[in-house]
Amino acid sequence: TIASDNVYDLESGIQNTIQPEVRASWKWINHPSEPDKLVHMTNKEAHVHTWDELLRPHALGAVERKSSTKLVSDTTSNTFLKGIAVCADSCKLAIEFSTSHGRQSTSHVFLLAAAALQEPVPETVESLPQFAKIAPRIEHIVGSLGRRLIFLDRKMWVCSFDLEDFKDEYSRHCFIPNEWLSASWDVKMKISGQGDLIFVKVAELSVIKRGLDMKEV
Repeated sequence: TIASDNVYDLESGIQNTIQPEVRASWKWINHPSEPDKLVHMTNKEAHVHTWDELLRPHALGAVERKSSTKLVSDTTSNTFLKGIAVCADSCKLAIEFSTSHGRQSTSHVFLLAAAALQEPVPETVESLPQFAKIAPRIEHIVGSLGRRLIFLDRKMWVCSFDLEDFKDEYSRHCFIPNEWLSASWDVKMKISGQGDLIFVKVAELSVIKRGLDMKEV
């Protein structure tokens, strides 16, 4: 819930209810490089925890102030955390924000080096500057494949670029017709490990096989 989260240990049966500090939107993800840790991401901060910490009965706020970093961005109280994609073989995180809760259109993207979440966690962290020009063109992050970030641009093209060798340009692969989106522009799209693009609309499923093999000429 907005006020608390529940943690379960499936082996021991231990359960703990944790109460984070006030938050408007948040997500929990596995730490990209340390399997014994989790990251609690909000629209303003990232908090790193171990599983053992979360299963101890205590006030979570004390732990968060110990291992947390502020995201240096123009997010406000009206900015919501939309999604997080772990990319480039767990070396980077692509964090999406929207301007209203439940709205699918991405307002801006924060690209973070996963190393920033390793101890000692810095007090603040900024989005990687080399991606500043391309970030405003992203309508929706689809996912990642190897070193590539896959996204839908503002003109409804499926696009990608290399996160490790970015040269201020990206590839456009295929156009997505409006009929494939819901009336509220609710985007349900994924990329498979083989590069197939998968779209879901209500009870319909569309697949573009090897969609990233195509490139705009």
